[in-house]
Parts: sequence; structure tokens; C-alpha cells
Amino acid sequence: MDKTRAGAIVADFRRIAMIERTTVIMVTHDLTLVDDTADRRFGFRLATTAGGGTVSTCVALGA
Repeated sequence: MDKTRAGAIVADFRRIAMIERTTVIMVTHDLTLVDDTADRRFGFRLATTAGGGTVSTCVALGA
């Protein structure tokens, strides 16, 4: 979907969340879509284990 339509959907989520007094959890690869809306953002830090596996840790992202 294009950025304009995605921005409109994010605005709709925000409006609905305010009306319903609830939380919206949104997953996106484009953090610029939520920069002006999200009060918190999280991402994943990846690490390789000694055995060659991968471990991901959820971390808070800066504002």
C-alpha cells in the first residue's frame, strides 16, 4: 500500500483508540508512519549464539 493510504489508516487507528479508550498495537517496517502517533516503539536486537543460532530480544526504541 502507498504511504498516503497507510498514513490514513494510522490516523483512523488513533481516532478509534481515543474514542474507545484502548490501545492499538501496530506492526510496521516503516517507523516513519508512527513517528507522530506512537507513544512507545519497540524493535528487535538480533544476536548470534556460540552454537550458530539466533536470539532476538525485544527492546524499546528511542523517540
